[in-house]
Amino acid sequence: MKNLARYQWQNPQLPEDTTTLIKQLQEAGLNYSPAFLRVCIARGLTTKEAIEIATDETPQLFHDAFLMYDMEKATQRIMTAIQEGERILVYGDYDADGITSTLIVVEALESLGADVIYHLPNRFTDGYGPNLKQYQHYVEEENVRLIITVDNGVAGFEAIEWAQSHDVDVIVTDHHEIQEELPPSYAFVHPQHPKGEYPFSDLAGAGVALKLVTALLEDVPPEALELAAIGTIADMVSLTDENRTIVLAGLSIMKQTPRIGLALLFQQENIETTNLDADTIGFQVGPRLNALGRLEDPTPALELLQTDDEVQAQQLLTLINDVNQRRKDIVEEIVQQIDKQLKDLPTLPNIIVLSNPSWPAGVLGIVAGRITNKYHRPSIMFQQLDDEQIFKGSARSIPAVNIFELLSLVKDHILYFGGHAQAAGMTVAADEFDRFKQALEEVAMTYEEQIHQPETLKVDLVAKLQEINLDFIEEIQQLGPFGMHNPKPNVLINEAILATKQYVGINRQHVKFNLVDEDNDDLDGIAFSQADRFNLLNQGQKVDMVGQLSINEWQGKRTPQLMLEDLGIDDIQWIDQRSSQIPADFFHRSQAVYLFKTPKLLKTYQSTIPETSQSFLYSDEVVDLLNKKYLVFVEPPESIELAREWIDRFEGSQIIVGTFVHQSKYLIGAPARKEFATVYRWLENQEPFVLAKELSKLAQQFKIEVPKLITIFHVFLQANFVTIDEGRVVFQHPTTQAVDLTQFPAMVAYMDEMKAEKLFVYSDFQQLVNYFISK
Repeated sequence: MKNLARYQWQNPQLPEDTTTLIKQLQEAGLNYSPAFLRVCIARGLTTKEAIEIATDETPQLFHDAFLMYDMEKATQRIMTAIQEGERILVYGDYDADGITSTLIVVEALESLGADVIYHLPNRFTDGYGPNLKQYQHYVEEENVRLIITVDNGVAGFEAIEWAQSHDVDVIVTDHHEIQEELPPSYAFVHPQHPKGEYPFSDLAGAGVALKLVTALLEDVPPEALELAAIGTIADMVSLTDENRTIVLAGLSIMKQTPRIGLALLFQQENIETTNLDADTIGFQVGPRLNALGRLEDPTPALELLQTDDEVQAQQLLTLINDVNQRRKDIVEEIVQQIDKQLKDLPTLPNIIVLSNPSWPAGVLGIVAGRITNKYHRPSIMFQQLDDEQIFKGSARSIPAVNIFELLSLVKDHILYFGGHAQAAGMTVAADEFDRFKQALEEVAMTYEEQIHQPETLKVDLVAKLQEINLDFIEEIQQLGPFGMHNPKPNVLINEAILATKQYVGINRQHVKFNLVDEDNDDLDGIAFSQADRFNLLNQGQKVDMVGQLSINEWQGKRTPQLMLEDLGIDDIQWIDQRSSQIPADFFHRSQAVYLFKTPKLLKTYQSTIPETSQSFLYSDEVVDLLNKKYLVFVEPPESIELAREWIDRFEGSQIIVGTFVHQSKYLIGAPARKEFATVYRWLENQEPFVLAKELSKLAQQFKIEVPKLITIFHVFLQANFVTIDEGRVVFQHPTTQAVDLTQFPAMVAYMDEMKAEKLFVYSDFQQLVNYFISK
């Protein structure tokens, strides 16, 4: 793993005959660059047919809806309800997938003349999934005779059982993980049903809703495709197979969307619809639709997509934007609170489980995602609801840990839960919460290896700068839409030179940079929220970078751009943390060696150093530094050579130069001949005395700094001008023969310390680094 890298890079495994294979593909009629074909081959696309399918911008892969379990039964029941005028309730969910799923089915049923109403649950009053009180309300007061769930239902036992027992059929359409027992619904439409034959298991809720209405209408309704695309992208399901067809078809329709609210959103956010892609939906549209359901009633989000009134659309969009901004502010505040809590812990647990009554449950999925990404371990964030005596939580996980399986191991402590491998939601009874947390932490201990191993970053292409141009990037874009199971290709650029770096953003947390190579080819790049890493890099330094390629459009000019994912260097990284004071968190590093000059300072901080780290004096015998990641200079060394001995034995990743100085010998200078003479003349007429008692007074009397005065007396002692008798300094009245005082060990040591201080504390940091690298 490279120094400074956050991930373990996994380079593409290309066959030995790649060059021949590329030539064959080009001769077969594929007019693509060698670089693009290397990406395809790395992804297992090794035939002309496979590449043509992967780059088809208008795929027509729609599986037979009736291969899904209970689809025939469900559609027949719905058509019966329409024919007999039964009122139908479409019961949705409060996220973007649930909202679009609901509207897909409602619009299709309306086109068939159904008596249809819908309900989007309120996260805070209804909770997730079928709610018994709401079912009872709609059955008893709204005369509903058929309920269709969309994007929910797999865990809705109580409400569904009640409805079925009151002669109200429930058709469940869902895509969430199926648990051991299924609710007693009239029909259970799910792509993963064990008795079904549907060939693609990773549809979103909106995708399942699309299949339902396709079966009802006997054709794919175009007006539903853009809704299904939004739900599919927002729910982060696989963008392969049928989902690729759904998303590309939906994006194509959205470029000229007839939906006023959606068009207004694009207009106000300056979204160029000709370049509409999955990222636009995932980062601009999806979060806005989700925001209402996270904090309030989600219904206005559906109304925005449904309305044909421009004035209403504007009002709804204003409301949604306001709530979305509030959601961002709340998330940021909670993340800061959590960071502070975790900073105070002696060690991080394998799974982070935190709760707070003031944290809105609706934003905790985002918060958990942020925490998981930052600390590289599963996390569950709970809102403590004292009135209801429950904890409502959202979980996120790293790829190496299946959070759904982990929760299944402690399900006896959970009222109910649901989700996927990387995300889940749950409710825990208040009186069970401590036992739940303890059991979860015990189970998480078995995931020690997975949690602490670096995450893998798969590289699709190792490229030279000369291969990266607009044509190549446009070829890459044909493999989209990008998302789950079809990520944007990661491109590795080795040993490029960091030509420039510019910090941008409100807090200067982002970095624009330019790379060049020895042939003077160059590439611009942008690194979001990575300013701290670029602080460790010097302009002109060679660096390896991995990222995704994009086209930057500015003032009519289009240029290639690298969106940085990770970076690494081969050399030991030197970090400048020089300061006049030792920061409170300076000794937090594990697997470090801390070097001190003065025993007193070492003793002061020894108890704060982690158990996995060690502390030494520079003058101690150099130990084996194997398996140590950091070498930390707390103070400047007594001599440059002492420092070099430790540096030469170090094979870790970072050398941190702190070099705290209590009183600088370099700044006060070496003892001058005149100062030696002043002290000598005073000694000639002085009775024996205890130096420790007189030192401060003598320093003031002679106007000589204490470190210099101590050195003068040491030199006099080594020159036999004085002796120590029972702790007293005794003048010896030496001969008048000239003596070179600068050659005595005390003076040599003082000069060595001055040189070390000058290099370690007062030199330009790059000069310090170069001094050791170049010798």
